[in-house]
Amino acid sequence: MAVVTVEGVAIDDIRERMAAAGRTRADGPGWSGAIVSTWANGCTETTLNRDAVVKWLARHGRAQYGGAEINKASLAYYLGEVRGWLDVSESVEIAAENVQTADGAAVVVRHGPLSSFLVAVPLVPAFRPAEAASTQAAGLRLWGDVLETVEYAVSGRIALTRAARDPAAMVAVPSRRSGAEPVVEVIHGEPVDWRDLGVAEQVDEKTPAKTSPTRETIKAAIDALPPKDQAPDVAPVVELIACLDNAVDREMLLDALKRATGVSIVTLRRDVNDRRRAAGDGPEEGWLTDKATGYRTFVYVGEPDHRLARAGIVATMEKANANANEPVFSVNLGQVMGLRRHGGRAGFQPLTARQFQSALFKVCSFAQHRDGGPLTHRMPDADICGVVLDGVEPDELPVTPTIRRAPTMARDGEILDRNGWFGDVLVDLGDLTPPVVPLDPTTEEIVAARDLILGDVVGDFPFDDGDDDGALGESKASRANAVGMLITQFARDLFDGPSPLFAIVKPSPGVGGTLLAETAQRLFDGHASATTPNTRNEEEMQKHMVAAALGDDSFLFFDNVTVVRR
Repeated sequence: MAVVTVEGVAIDDIRERMAAAGRTRADGPGWSGAIVSTWANGCTETTLNRDAVVKWLARHGRAQYGGAEINKASLAYYLGEVRGWLDVSESVEIAAENVQTADGAAVVVRHGPLSSFLVAVPLVPAFRPAEAASTQAAGLRLWGDVLETVEYAVSGRIALTRAARDPAAMVAVPSRRSGAEPVVEVIHGEPVDWRDLGVAEQVDEKTPAKTSPTRETIKAAIDALPPKDQAPDVAPVVELIACLDNAVDREMLLDALKRATGVSIVTLRRDVNDRRRAAGDGPEEGWLTDKATGYRTFVYVGEPDHRLARAGIVATMEKANANANEPVFSVNLGQVMGLRRHGGRAGFQPLTARQFQSALFKVCSFAQHRDGGPLTHRMPDADICGVVLDGVEPDELPVTPTIRRAPTMARDGEILDRNGWFGDVLVDLGDLTPPVVPLDPTTEEIVAARDLILGDVVGDFPFDDGDDDGALGESKASRANAVGMLITQFARDLFDGPSPLFAIVKPSPGVGGTLLAETAQRLFDGHASATTPNTRNEEEMQKHMVAAALGDDSFLFFDNVTVVRR
């Protein structure tokens, strides 16, 4: 394959220079394939979606480029691998790492000018639609196949933008800039003989017109059948009825065949549909996807295939999660959970059968194909929805993530300070715009953070760790444990196993014990959790604990406890 780099040159210059080099013929009108990049010469700043970059680096990052951390090396690696910007990797600089845009947090990258180039693939002989195929229209279709084949070969050798990968752009020829000297350099290879690409004109074979029996002929065949007590063979008549294109005629004759033979109308209709599908005249059963919206429809005839429908529902839930980039459907303790939002706040709830149907109907529907009529769309089948609800496998849906309503730290130490779904964590900050948290804070910043917690947050609470004799003096243990209570949830994902139980003991009512407990909750969840009743009844206590665990709050809060549980 001859690949040519061009600067300031039009397609005619390519043909002339290549002809002079003996690599192609300037033999008159014809098309040579060309791909034009849309990269702008003066572009020196690019805005990248931060979540997309982080997720890509988490999957594909290399240690020598900084792994999943956003820095100059990792961004240069990302731009080179994802966008093919290999020639700007040395000039990458981070202008801003956490800019809020309409599409979420973004990283602004400065870099050197991007290349503006043309890739031409000379074809020999020149492609002329009317000569390459039997008709001009067939030639144009064949040219599309040539473009697709050449584009596939070229894109495996050079980095192209999404626009440049469009085969339709291969015939776009830019104008030469005024005063620019054409420069042509043959990198390697020879011109392509498009006839060797394996493409060929698709010729429709003429099939003889199907001759259908008349309604009168089939009615006569039904009348000629033996009496029903002799179990007549209905297959030949069913075959004749299946040949009819008119659904009304088919249904009328099926009814007549039922009366004459006693065979169930359901059985007869199924046999006719089977024969029509086998002949290519019947509807196809299976899942259809609207390419524009992603909405899926399960089309079936008669009764739906439960296994096919169930597999499609599970796949639809996975696609819904991927399209929304949120756990729209998840599973918690064997229950299918639905993502809901009330007042802008995200939450999860176990889905009842009816709720599950309604949630699925937003992303898919069932459609029964009735002969001669349009598809009848309806909600997903209740029985099949029940099968999914009762038997969803752990690996079929993601585990319901924990909701974080404040910036928190991921298992790898990354600060999750933006909305998004991060595996086992869903960050929902609402309208909160957190300040930028430095990854390598200075001593002054650490001192300021400490003073904020110890002074503004817990400074007014009357901690008392002295014993009756005063031998211990004024200890700082209670204050330290209070700070631990405040920050534990922010670092909860950094450790496995249970988190500490914090007990606030107060000498008398009104000293701020409840307020101290609510302070930790408000800092993390934005509100105080509902109190969990404390009771001596083990069964009742278990119910309360399970209900609280299935809720959206991050804390289990037992207030005014008088029963000590051991």
